[in-house]
Amino acid sequence: MAFTGYLRKICDIITLIMKVAIDARMISYSGIGTYIRSLLKEYEKLPCAGDFLMFGNPAKLKQFKNLNVRNLNAPVYSIMEQLTLPLKIRAVSVFHAPHYNAPLLYRGQLVVTVHDIIHVKFPEYLSTKKAYLYARYMLRTVARKAVIMITDSMNTKTDLIEYFKVPPEKIRVIPLGVGDRFHAVDDVELLSGFRKKYTLPEDFILYAGNMKQHKNLSMLLKAFKLLKVENKISENLVLTTGGNAVPQELLRQVFKEGMEAWVSFLPFIPDDEMPLLYNCARVFAFPSFYEGFGLPPLEAMACGVPVVSSNAASLPEVLGDSVLMCDPKNFEAFAEEIYRLITDESVRTRIIAGGKSRAGNYSWAETARKTIDAYRELS
Repeated sequence: MAFTGYLRKICDIITLIMKVAIDARMISYSGIGTYIRSLLKEYEKLPCAGDFLMFGNPAKLKQFKNLNVRNLNAPVYSIMEQLTLPLKIRAVSVFHAPHYNAPLLYRGQLVVTVHDIIHVKFPEYLSTKKAYLYARYMLRTVARKAVIMITDSMNTKTDLIEYFKVPPEKIRVIPLGVGDRFHAVDDVELLSGFRKKYTLPEDFILYAGNMKQHKNLSMLLKAFKLLKVENKISENLVLTTGGNAVPQELLRQVFKEGMEAWVSFLPFIPDDEMPLLYNCARVFAFPSFYEGFGLPPLEAMACGVPVVSSNAASLPEVLGDSVLMCDPKNFEAFAEEIYRLITDESVRTRIIAGGKSRAGNYSWAETARKTIDAYRELS
């Protein structure tokens, strides 16, 4: 049955038995924000879209004209969200928290998406001990209180079972999707104009994502220098910052190693321009130590860009054999795999074709359908 037909069939059930509310305060964030935006775009297509309530800043949610918006300005991770949100949603049958900062005093049926447990599994990546204690307490409490927990991958499901003893039957693994806008672009003039706009080199290796410590960008810089010095590649390295400041340790590494002419840090790139950035790249590199899912490599794959990825955490599960993978601690191996994709046309062609096929397996419509199925279990 077509997705829209399926949704019409279940809308009457949702309308009769429940009101579903979603915490949309993090809609402007990168990873979690992408999750929220993408789900809401699919929910807005429902004939019963008006029965979904969104809690957040109305100015940031005005694009969703078919959904009901409720104002909620309580800061994320604050005591205020724990005090005000339960009062706002007390008449709601099902509340979906897209992150582990769920309202613990809510008495209805709680659905919580846990994308990863990096804050507990790798506390060294947090800036304070307080942040670690908060994350551990919230995840432990949510693991008990939630009726259903959603994860993006089997890897995160396993982490929840191991670290918090969550019963496996409580967890639903629902992979994320790749937006339709991510595809190969053949318009040479469009790509040329984009390069000029951001002063991009003609050929470059790309990293896209945030610049947090677990992204392992220091290793990528070491691999890139090896490629420049030993293999004499012509490609430069371009990294996105997500609109945030470049970490000082990365800047120091670039200047200490004399790579400032070869490495570019891009400012914030709007969502609608990200497909053009991927399409301009020669190779996409993703050296992360830990991911709950890993959307950027899939988006690059959908755009026809070959990917070299870490083989850590959920990435083998999500990306399969459609990328070249290696140990994120081994910069020589990472450099070698990037070099293969630059110089070996047969390997490059195989990885591009496999990547497009693999990325095609992930759609936000399917993510939304499975999420609604989870809501239906609570009827």
